[in-house]
Amino acid sequence: MSVLVIGSTNIDISVEVDRFPIKGETLIGNSIAYKYGGKGANQACALGKLGADVTFLTCVGNDAHGHEIIEYLTSVGVKTDKVKYTEAYPMGTATITVDANGDNIIVVIQGANKGCDVSYIRENEDSFRNCDYVLLQMEIPFDAIEEAILLAAKYSKKVVLNPAP
Repeated sequence: MSVLVIGSTNIDISVEVDRFPIKGETLIGNSIAYKYGGKGANQACALGKLGADVTFLTCVGNDAHGHEIIEYLTSVGVKTDKVKYTEAYPMGTATITVDANGDNIIVVIQGANKGCDVSYIRENEDSFRNCDYVLLQMEIPFDAIEEAILLAAKYSKKVVLNPAP
């Protein structure tokens, strides 16, 4: 099975707190963690770890975070040779605040994920010929998602769209 994943790559900054602050309040957090994330990267990573033939189309900042996460994805079996690096935007970032009950509040800064655009999708049309499935989610520009679906249809590929977030 060959899967083309098209989507976001982020650095997740998770902060644990006892409770969420109220408007205007500053709280002292319990811990902070920096992790690799983004819905697209998470899906590509899971597929790679399961042994699938997975190619990932994404756009990352041309910085240490961007290179580190792509190196990690490669190490778990994800084909990353078509990843786009950009100087135009910093890495996509998600800030995640988690309270003692496990509830969370998430804010995503799209950053480099904006570069996963229609022209990038079109530049990689050959990737659609060589896959069985196209897996998408909603953390990249909507017109790029639409273009990916149209290209998948052109080559009679099955599309799986995770409507998150």
